[in-house]
Amino acid sequence: MERGTGGEVSSPPHWPTLLPQLIAHTPACDRTPAGTLKRLKQWLRVASACGTFAHFDRVKRATSVEQMLATVSALRETHPGLFV
Repeated sequence: MERGTGGEVSSPPHWPTLLPQLIAHTPACDRTPAGTLKRLKQWLRVASACGTFAHFDRVKRATSVEQMLATVSALRETHPGLFV
């Protein structure tokens, strides 16, 4: 658990839900598929550094958005407690 900006306790991010939302938002920023993948990797790298995504090493090698989402989905299957 983490503390929010107001000091309240917040739950860890649910990455399988958040990643598609980030993908939907990136075309508004005029991103290419490669740019979208780069942006997702940036978000997950920050999440890894903050302790809310423990498996960045597994997704950083993805070569497409689809491969990254498949890896996150597989992680959800093999580590059910990872995603609340």
